[in-house]
Amino acid sequence: MQLPWQQKKKKSNQRNVPQSGSRWPGPALLQMNWQRLGMNLLALAVLAGVAAGWLTLMKPTTLPMKQLQVEAPFVHVTRDELYQVMKPVAKGGFFNVDVDAVTEAVESLPWVSSVSVQRVWPDALHVAVREQTALARWHNHSLVSEQGEIFTPAADTIPAGLVELQGPDSTVVHVAELFRVFREILQPAQLEMKRLVLSPRRAWTLELSNGEVVLLGREVVQQRLERFVQFYPQIEGEPAALQQVDMRYPNGFAIQWQKPQA
Repeated sequence: MQLPWQQKKKKSNQRNVPQSGSRWPGPALLQMNWQRLGMNLLALAVLAGVAAGWLTLMKPTTLPMKQLQVEAPFVHVTRDELYQVMKPVAKGGFFNVDVDAVTEAVESLPWVSSVSVQRVWPDALHVAVREQTALARWHNHSLVSEQGEIFTPAADTIPAGLVELQGPDSTVVHVAELFRVFREILQPAQLEMKRLVLSPRRAWTLELSNGEVVLLGREVVQQRLERFVQFYPQIEGEPAALQQVDMRYPNGFAIQWQKPQA
């Protein structure tokens, strides 16, 4: 018989199982953390490489521009004018040249209607220019284009013989439209306009190339001009020189003759 303190402790066959909430992760969790860390480092390396490559491409010394190709009608805009406005901004490398700045510089020329700027690999810039087409003069110092836009070129570049249109700037499109309509109406009588005026009160006055003036008023102006053209052969056949015709009457018109010379 053995005393209690002399009895041997039996060995346990059970393994120590870590309790939940253990401070040390298992091997699988450690492996996942290392993989995630490796992927993050790889992503950072790729981003750093892309950033370095982008900075290299954006340097002015990378593929510097060597050619400036210009396509234009060269009717009112000269090649020297285009190069002069583009030279300060059409510089740098292929990737960092400021296309918007080149476009704005060319569009600043009054006779330029639109411009297209494109990069041509590997060292060229192609600039296609479309010029304004003048429909008529606008007051004494500007022009109005076929699209109804007002532009003011140098006085010595304004073509001679254009009809002068006048009116508030906000009405330029309407005035240009009526000018085209009036021009068609006058063609059968072989009459040409010299000046077309829309007053602030929206009354129309037409001056012909021979100096005769036609008052059309504010209403039914096309019908009034058509009536003038219809009766013009009879009026022009009079011996006295015609000075002004007032077409603002509903059923007729008033004629003012030039005073005979002494």
